[in-house]
Amino acid sequence: SGAGSTGLGGNETWTGVDSALAGSDAENFVKNGQYFAQKVYFDFNRSEVRPSERPKLEALANHLMSNPTFGVVIEGHCDDRGSDEYNRSLSERRSLAVKDYLVSLGISAERMRTVSYGEDRPDVPNARTEQEHQLNRRAQFLVGAIR
Repeated sequence: SGAGSTGLGGNETWTGVDSALAGSDAENFVKNGQYFAQKVYFDFNRSEVRPSERPKLEALANHLMSNPTFGVVIEGHCDDRGSDEYNRSLSERRSLAVKDYLVSLGISAERMRTVSYGEDRPDVPNARTEQEHQLNRRAQFLVGAIR
């Protein structure tokens, strides 16, 4: 498939739920990537970008505008409540909602890739409290020069 392709054509393969849902090039999209300092958090079972989180994305958009050769891999994450399949889908909706918001701020979709980890990479393993679960419901941003 070509860069930026999002449809399932004849060349793509189905991905098991034990690995990330992503375009084949998402994890290798940037070189020397570094995580953006801020993470965007989501409400339980929701994928909408909260108004309180928008300034973080505005800061990321400003950083990308100041560095036109940079791209970003948007990683979607969930807490461990819900099935693996449901959480994989929810984390995908979260990463796409962030991408759409960044596009609305003037960042080209060609400079972004999304990857959906579901509950596989928690910030707080074995979360018990709502505050701990909240830290796992997030989007993270790997920023670097586009390969």
